[in-house]
Amino acid sequence: MSAWDAIRSGVFLVVLALTQVVGAQSGTNVSASVEAAGRVELLESLHASLIAKEEEVARLETQLKEATNETTRKASSENLQSSAAEFLELKRKFQEAVSGVDLGLFVEQAEEAFSWEENLGDIVKPIVAEIKNATAESRKIAELRKTKAEYSERADAASEAIGRIESILAAEVPAELRQTLQEQLTVWQRRESVAKNQVGAADLQLQQILAAQRSLMESSKDFFRGFMSSRGMSLLFGVFAFLVVFFGVRLAFLAWQKRRQTRGSLTLNDRILNLSVRVGAVLFGMLASIIVFNLRSDWFLLSIVLVLFLGLSWVSIKALPRYVEAVSFVLNLGPVREGEILEFQGVLWRVESIGFKTYLRNERLEGGWLRVPYKSLLDRISRARGESELLFPTEKGDWILLNDALTEVVVQTPNQVMVRHEGGAEVSLPVADFVAAHPVNLSRGYRLETVFGIDYAHQSLATSEIPGAMSAALRKGLDEIAPTGGVKAVSVNFASAGASSLDFEIEVDLDGSVAKDRQRLSFAIQRILVDLCTERNWEIPFPQLAVTRKGSES
Repeated sequence: MSAWDAIRSGVFLVVLALTQVVGAQSGTNVSASVEAAGRVELLESLHASLIAKEEEVARLETQLKEATNETTRKASSENLQSSAAEFLELKRKFQEAVSGVDLGLFVEQAEEAFSWEENLGDIVKPIVAEIKNATAESRKIAELRKTKAEYSERADAASEAIGRIESILAAEVPAELRQTLQEQLTVWQRRESVAKNQVGAADLQLQQILAAQRSLMESSKDFFRGFMSSRGMSLLFGVFAFLVVFFGVRLAFLAWQKRRQTRGSLTLNDRILNLSVRVGAVLFGMLASIIVFNLRSDWFLLSIVLVLFLGLSWVSIKALPRYVEAVSFVLNLGPVREGEILEFQGVLWRVESIGFKTYLRNERLEGGWLRVPYKSLLDRISRARGESELLFPTEKGDWILLNDALTEVVVQTPNQVMVRHEGGAEVSLPVADFVAAHPVNLSRGYRLETVFGIDYAHQSLATSEIPGAMSAALRKGLDEIAPTGGVKAVSVNFASAGASSLDFEIEVDLDGSVAKDRQRLSFAIQRILVDLCTERNWEIPFPQLAVTRKGSES
């Protein structure tokens, strides 16, 4: 008996045994009978395909032995290898259909040499296995649909070839050619039969899988129950262990700091210890999760944590220069130092405290606190604060000259400054634009300056009587308008002998409390001086145009 006969007999006995088992069960349940009949039909299709492929392999072996030249031998060898591979694949499918078990589980893997890449890959294998397991049914359905489509295409092609050969045979052809055509017809009929059997088998398997699928709700319930009873509990314990260790380390360190708390800024050792505790809390928390997953033998979650740890380590190594800069910043060793001032978003701020979250303060702004990530300050440079340096040019309620307009500061925050013009109109400006406009703060005191001219007829009094009289009149008149202490000083000086008048420089220094009256006081200065000239009969000149005719006699 040849090897092929032995295989054929074994396949037949398996089919017969399975048929008897299915037949025994059919007497008890009609639906089981239908299912068994479907299985038998599947096995019959696979068995027929297997027998046909076996006969094709045997025929190709004979052709290879009888080949008389190298070209024919090479072609027969290639066809034999292809058919033998298809036969083995059919045999595997038949055995899986009989047993209902994936034969890959029983294939022994050969031991391989140690490799870092492969060992690291072993860590990822549980993750990949879980993903493959979760998608096994979907992939199986897709594979069967693909197989059905491929073999349908083969069956159609074989049917077309058979039709052509039969049309040739219908005509009168020589005996030798007819014999060759008959052989080709047999080959293509066998191929058609195998392809159709494969289509039927794939379709039957597909229908069985689709019929066995449960509803989404039932699948979700079963998945949730299974997850919570095994992996869900492992995940819960792992997360709980991480949180306990992470917050335990942090709270223990905070309690220790509270016991030894010292006043003043942190020392370099304190900052190094603080940073080490932050990093250590994360590492020890991850280690606790790894221990929990290892004790519960959950290699899937353990692999995820290890992959996460390796990924963080790799990223840390790649970004080491940036981390060195960040660590220097957090340890107060960088270009930004605690207690100094820096410019941020167009405004000066005092660095209140340095860390991964740095706090900036400007006491002259409402809500003048900023919590800034350290990354935003890595390219900044701080400096020591001047003894009387102000961090913002104004305060709420100050009167200022903004673009030559008298306005009052109503609100100033880290984002915007709102000013009110005379008459009540309010305008909001971004704080950076407000500072860039260089507002003149009148609430700290200011000076009004003007020039007043007297006619040349009073030249003899210009450097003696007139300046004193003007100064006394201004002091008296402005004191009546401004509150007590509003006028600090009044100065009148002969400035120049102009083209048509004797000019006097008027300077009035005023207190910030009368900043809002700047315009009124400016008008009052002119009024007081005009009244004085009227009282003293001092003429106020006006520009004159002298026209001289060319060639006229003087």
